Amino acid sequence: MQTETRNSFTRILGNIGRPGCVTFFSVDVLPALRSNIICRLSPQLPCRHSRSEPPQAHMTSIECWDELREFSAGNVVVRANRNWIARLAATAYLAQSAERDRRGNIRRITVCPSSVCWKCMDTYVAQHAASIYIY
Repeated sequence: MQTETRNSFTRILGNIGRPGCVTFFSVDVLPALRSNIICRLSPQLPCRHSRSEPPQAHMTSIECWDELREFSAGNVVVRANRNWIARLAATAYLAQSAERDRRGNIRRITVCPSSVCWKCMDTYVAQHAASIYIY
């Protein structure tokens, strides 16, 4: 993974993924992060739910770049927890994809805090259908 800065554009170059799921990419971060569809979720208050409890809403889990490039519309969770470079690159990539996609498959990109109770997220997910969650 390397970053380079040129003419006020920050570009991330590299190959993030797990074995068998590797893609080389180039993302212009600064222009993408100006997108108005990106929302940062505040840390949640403590709750009594188990962190392993799934949400009621159906959500598709994405774990590598190939899956990210080919996902279909709906609630999607990009699993990149504790990997800030992957979270940044995925957010920028999705914002750029949303700008190019005139069908509106990407309506909202929510960057989640490091610890999320998905059970507590049910109301938020119901209010923001077809969202992508960077976790």
